[in-house]
Amino acid sequence: MIGFDLQEVAKIKDAEKLLQKIACESEIAYIQKYKTDFPMHVASLWSVKEAVFKALDLQSGQISYKEIELCHKKSGTPYVLLHGQAKAQFKRLNLKKIEISISHQQNIVGAVAIAD
Repeated sequence: MIGFDLQEVAKIKDAEKLLQKIACESEIAYIQKYKTDFPMHVASLWSVKEAVFKALDLQSGQISYKEIELCHKKSGTPYVLLHGQAKAQFKRLNLKKIEISISHQQNIVGAVAIAD
C-alpha cells in the first residue's frame, strides 16, 4: 500500500500549534533544533503522518497523529514507529514494514509511505 502527501509550507499559519497537536515528545525535541527552517520541518512531519495514514488505509479521526512517530537513524534516514491503533491497523493488514521518503523544495514538502 502506498500513501503520498504534499504540503505547502506557507499555508501553515501556526507551526508551533500544529506541532503540539500532531507530534510526540521526541519529534518536538528533534524539530525544535531547527530554528531557521522550523515551519518546513513541521510541514514535513505533517506530510509524513498524512502519507502513513493513507498507506494504512486510515480515515481522519480514526487514530491520533501521535500514534505515528517519525524517527531518524544516525545516518539521517527517516523511519516511523507505530503505536496504539496505528500499530493495530498495521497488524490487521498483515504488513511487515513501512518505508518512508521525505522531500522538500522551497515552499513545498512531500512524503511517500510504502507499507508491505
